[in-house]
Amino acid sequence: VFTLQQRYTRLQLARFRLSITGADTSKLKPEFTSLAELAGVPAAKHSASEQKRLEEAYRKENEPTASVYKQLTATEKELEKLNKAIPATPIMRELKGDKQRVTRIHRRGNFLDQGDAVIPAVPEYFGPLPAGSPTNRLGLAQWITDTNNPLTARVAVNRAWGRFFGNGLVETEEDFGSQGSVPTHPELLDWMAVEFRDSLGWSWKKLCKTIVMSATYRQSAHHDSTKAKVDPRNLLLSHGARFRLPAETVRDQALAIAGVLSPKLHGPSVMPPQPDGVWRSVYSGLKWETSPGEDKYRRALYTFWRRTSPYPAMMTFDAGSGEVCVVRRIRTNTPLQALVTLNDPAFVEAAALLGRKMGLAGRKQPADGLNAGYLLALGRPASKVESARLLKLFESTRAEFAKDMPAAQDLLAAGSVKTEPGESVETLAAWTVVGNVLLNLDETLSKP
Repeated sequence: VFTLQQRYTRLQLARFRLSITGADTSKLKPEFTSLAELAGVPAAKHSASEQKRLEEAYRKENEPTASVYKQLTATEKELEKLNKAIPATPIMRELKGDKQRVTRIHRRGNFLDQGDAVIPAVPEYFGPLPAGSPTNRLGLAQWITDTNNPLTARVAVNRAWGRFFGNGLVETEEDFGSQGSVPTHPELLDWMAVEFRDSLGWSWKKLCKTIVMSATYRQSAHHDSTKAKVDPRNLLLSHGARFRLPAETVRDQALAIAGVLSPKLHGPSVMPPQPDGVWRSVYSGLKWETSPGEDKYRRALYTFWRRTSPYPAMMTFDAGSGEVCVVRRIRTNTPLQALVTLNDPAFVEAAALLGRKMGLAGRKQPADGLNAGYLLALGRPASKVESARLLKLFESTRAEFAKDMPAAQDLLAAGSVKTEPGESVETLAAWTVVGNVLLNLDETLSKP
């Protein structure tokens, strides 16, 4: 039954035609001439488009091409779905000369009051573009790496130096201008810049190797009161560099010591554990849901990040919020940082997993477990004094937990760790406390 309702008195359909078919509706197209009518016309009178339409319909409906066409359609849909799943990276593509917009000076910053037109150029103070260079991004890249440009290589090696020594030879890594700091070792900076550009061929790997194999870098970081008095910030490079690890490395190192850091590369962001109630996203309905399985232990690089609510543990250790680009991080030393490494769920879990390893190694002698923990955390065995102190802590803590089992269970629950067959709650909790101590040692959190 077909029902047609016409509600416009002067705009009614006077004549129309209904075509009925049992074919798949996905194969139907709105055409004035049906396939049956088209097939009744001699082939000699078909236009190219009409002949193509008939041939396509034949391939879709008749064997052996019909089954092949069906497979081809399914494969094309699968390919389209796969292409949509691949992340796309936006790129900038320069317009042709006649389509490029004209850029003008805005007098007093008013875009409605435009002045003279400006053309692509570089600051005259640093010299012109290399001969024959185009006035576009390629020319800019050639100018940046030109041998007559003294700035690029210096900035690059200074930033690399800052990663290894805590401070660059120019402390203000983000500012080489008149407002920045004066180089502490200008001749060294010049030599490294020329070496990086000419001898090392702009190779970061070779530059890093040159720095770490130098006698300056291989100095001992042992505290010397005389040197500390003369050179408290090590600006004179009187001893080996010693400074706190970056925010991301602090967490990754704890997971690596515990033996759970995921080596997996690439993929979408993950949501590692964080304290309840911290994440507040006011611009969407997203919720922080801790990632399951291996994703829970992925490197900090893959942590889901929102500028409105950054990951709190890394923010506490001076990571940038993401609102602006940051060349260097100003390190701070606050009590809140200790509270993070002592109480944050991710660090408590790492301490518990490290404690489990120490417990397995120290089944017969707890001292063996302590040595195993020191080797994992610091790469060295515990000294007699350290071993005696931590053994005393382990025994006293285990005795306290044996009297207060709910407290031991709460500690393990804070790190989402459950006992395994053969483990006692109070023993694992006591080893967790010891593991927490090891993960919070200055020697653990500092770059030696």
